[in-house]
Amino acid sequence: MEVGFLIGFLLYIQRLSGPIQQIATMYTEIQRAMASGVRIFELIDVEPEIQDKPEATDLPPIQGEIKFENVSFGYDPANPGAARS
Repeated sequence: MEVGFLIGFLLYIQRLSGPIQQIATMYTEIQRAMASGVRIFELIDVEPEIQDKPEATDLPPIQGEIKFENVSFGYDPANPGAARS
């Protein structure tokens, strides 16, 4: 067997095995994605442990306003509005 024939044969084998390895890698990634999808749907289907009481009333629609009244911050408890120097 000549060296050129052997090198050509090995290169053809490499070209054949490369796509097979890529398919195996894609199959592994697909399996991982499917397992992750199953876990996500299991989490979505979990019922919360904390439930509202049966007699709980529904909240009215929220206006989206936040008001800070009588709020202060400071480093000196005796003078909470003073800035630190």
